[in-house]
Amino acid sequence: DRARTRAGEQADALFAAAAEKFAAALAVKPDNHNALFNLACLHGLRGDVAGCIAALERRLKVRPTLTQANLDADHDFDAVRSDPRFTAFRERLAP
Repeated sequence: DRARTRAGEQADALFAAAAEKFAAALAVKPDNHNALFNLACLHGLRGDVAGCIAALERRLKVRPTLTQANLDADHDFDAVRSDPRFTAFRERLAP
């Protein structure tokens, strides 16, 4: 959340720190669906479509309850929402 209020190098450093924390959490518990979803959100905020979808795919394997509505309600995906890869992933989910 703090990274959203910063710009440039400060934001980059905070996003990198968050990514490290998610990686550490997933190293301990690879099936942590919350960490996977939040990692996808982090990638979404950074405009990293491939990273976002990869985390969402992992999340979907761990807990297949992910829906289009989950993605639609989360503004963290706004930067990647119009990408055809994200759209194709979203369309595979239940409404």
